[in-house]
Amino acid sequence: MPANPHVAGLLAILASLLLCNPGAHAQQCAPADIVLETQAGIDAFQSVHGPCTQVTGDLQVGGIIGSSDISSLAGLSGLAAVGGELLISETFDLASLVGLEALQSVGGNMHVFHNFGLLDIDALAALTTVGGDFSLFANPELLDVDGLATLQSTGGFMAISDLHAISNVDALSSLQEVGSHLLIVFNPHLESISGLSSVTRVGGSLIILLNDALPALDGLAALQHVGLGATINRNAILTDVHGLSSLRHVGNDLTVEDNPSLGNCLGLVPLLDATDHGAPGPGQLPIPDLGGEARFHGNGPGCNSIYQVLALDPPPVPVPAHSRWSALLQILLLLYVAHLALRRMQ
Repeated sequence: MPANPHVAGLLAILASLLLCNPGAHAQQCAPADIVLETQAGIDAFQSVHGPCTQVTGDLQVGGIIGSSDISSLAGLSGLAAVGGELLISETFDLASLVGLEALQSVGGNMHVFHNFGLLDIDALAALTTVGGDFSLFANPELLDVDGLATLQSTGGFMAISDLHAISNVDALSSLQEVGSHLLIVFNPHLESISGLSSVTRVGGSLIILLNDALPALDGLAALQHVGLGATINRNAILTDVHGLSSLRHVGNDLTVEDNPSLGNCLGLVPLLDATDHGAPGPGQLPIPDLGGEARFHGNGPGCNSIYQVLALDPPPVPVPAHSRWSALLQILLLLYVAHLALRRMQ
């Protein structure tokens, strides 16, 4: 039976409208930017701003330091996307992010910080992309990052910082690319970064700093490219950097300093040797894959200079010309004195 031309035409129009406006099915919250500073505001979210599934602008959850009474995000249930920035901060009684189970994407930055009672972020299990920066910062009771198991990329930096209870980042195994910096900083009980095993590229700098319980960097075994500098500093029990053996390009300086237990830097040999992996750069040695200098200091024996790492003899220390002449004159003077002494003895 031939299709009704009027029905076919109507379907074509509907299809074109949906293609032109893929977000048409999403119910947008009003206004575009929303600030929720109290529990009452969160509880009334859907009745005041919805019903809706998408905040097109920024969503700020939390209050002024010490004033927030927020203990539950259940009122945000059904929210699937935030077009701008998502900020969750300055809470004392918020133990979980239950209420954000439907959240799949954040178009801008996402920062979760200064939540002093937060124990888990499991409710973020549907989150796959963050278009800007993503940070977990100063949530002292947070035990793990298990809610980030489906996060695949961040457009900006990724920061895991000042988390005093966390011991691993295993749930980040789906993360493949960090658009800007990757910062693992001041996590005193972090014992493993194996969850970063799928990360192949960091667009900005790699900074691993002040992680007192971290013995190795094995979780970075797939990392090949760092767009800017790489800094591995002040990690008290770090013993080797084998996890960086796939690294083939660092766009700026490589700094490995003040890791007193670090005595094995063989994992950096592929980056520092003379083999060109397609990224020319200057340095104190011809290091084609390094865009800046290699700095080593304050580590264990074997990791305190590029020459130690590559098992090369250090270059001879050049003697200034005036020093050479001075030494020659001293020798001539000694010979003359010896000559005079011999003549007197005759």
